[in-house]
Amino acid sequence: MREDPWSRIEPAPQAVGLRVEGRHPLHAYWMKRQDGACGVLFKGFPVGALPGEMPRLREVTLEWHDAEPASFSLILDDETHKEVFHLLCRDILDASARAPDPARSIAAVLRRLDHWQAMLAAGRANDLTEQEVRGLVGELTVLDRVSLHLGIEGAIQAWVAPDDHPQDFALPLGLVEVKSRLAGSRQVATISSLEQLESTDQPLLLVAIECAPDEQAPSLNALAGALVERAAAAGGGWMDRLDLALLRRGYEYSARYETQRYRISGTRAFAVGPSFPRLTRSTTDMRVRSATYCLDLTSLAEFEVDALPALATLSRHVDG
Repeated sequence: MREDPWSRIEPAPQAVGLRVEGRHPLHAYWMKRQDGACGVLFKGFPVGALPGEMPRLREVTLEWHDAEPASFSLILDDETHKEVFHLLCRDILDASARAPDPARSIAAVLRRLDHWQAMLAAGRANDLTEQEVRGLVGELTVLDRVSLHLGIEGAIQAWVAPDDHPQDFALPLGLVEVKSRLAGSRQVATISSLEQLESTDQPLLLVAIECAPDEQAPSLNALAGALVERAAAAGGGWMDRLDLALLRRGYEYSARYETQRYRISGTRAFAVGPSFPRLTRSTTDMRVRSATYCLDLTSLAEFEVDALPALATLSRHVDG
């Protein structure tokens, strides 16, 4: 975790706060309650701006006062979840800071809470499955390669899968969908939605990553950790942004991932153009609500392109 903002707040017999750095439409404070519980407090929004029913998050207590002066706070119940709570607070502060006025800023706070509720309310009962581990290894591999052209900051910004985008990366000159498969398994790519290979006016690249079990290869923890270190060195909150993106992809450090190590044994890329075989939302009857299908990679040779040059081309800045 980056610098702990609550470490600068001295214990006191009453709740105390420290103003959040930077411009914000609301009066926003890092705070500690009398019992030492950490939180974030918002003031300066109109009375009546809070809804009748609040989101509910595990291990987080919401406290509010919807009368003059109105206030709203998030309090962490369990100190062991402090790192995730810090990410939650940073995300909410960043999202609400972009609002033009206090009313829309507190609305942004509540929207982000709704998002976090959907993501965390039920909790994740288990670690990622082996298939999910390979999928994330593939995405982080592409993120690392894209960073050679865009820098770690640009690569993190381009990684849109954590925001539920249909594709995994939105690069300056095109979109990229990443599919990982186990070496030795059938050469197929499973397309999980009608939107995944839907391209409008942007080039779309399908990248197939082959993962071979290898005890000497870096673990998922090592891959994620190396990228987080680079993001931390970049400053500007990029470490928090990458931590949050990893969390949204279901990743938190786990000792089990140390035994699931994969070497990238092959990378293929295919240009998805008008004649590429696919099912898309725009060409499918609207009465078909969703579809999942498999592509035979062995029959796509006519669409294959060199993976690394193709990623480099799509990663070029628009101004050249």
